[in-house]
Amino acid sequence: MSVNLVDNEHINVLVHALAEYARGREIVLRQSGDIVDLTSNRGLSRLGQIFRDENLRSYNARYDENVSSVYVYHDPKYLLRTPVEVLKALNGYIYQAFESENWNKSEIGGLCDFIRAKAIENLPGYQQAAWEITRNDKPINEE
Repeated sequence: MSVNLVDNEHINVLVHALAEYARGREIVLRQSGDIVDLTSNRGLSRLGQIFRDENLRSYNARYDENVSSVYVYHDPKYLLRTPVEVLKALNGYIYQAFESENWNKSEIGGLCDFIRAKAIENLPGYQQAAWEITRNDKPINEE
């Protein structure tokens, strides 16, 4: 598998989505226990650096390199992305960042799980769908 360093705009979109989906909630980092301020550029940059670092770890592990990079958050050029766009961007990111060890225990694994869950909840029809389907429940498109 090849690994590429994703563009900063790609990370901007993921961090923006995370902040939007977490609005009114706290993001607590697993490893440090720190609470990230989602209303400040500093807090958003910190989250983005976590995304950048995991992508770098994957890249460096794959190619036996020692590349580093500092990330600074900027609002994405286009702020309104659909849940499908966010999910596709997330899958693209994960593909480029999954090469390093301990993904499932990493900070980024939890952040990506959160984005995925919230993007799915924002898909059209998700809120109207049954949590449990019984024999008598009709599909949404037949109601």
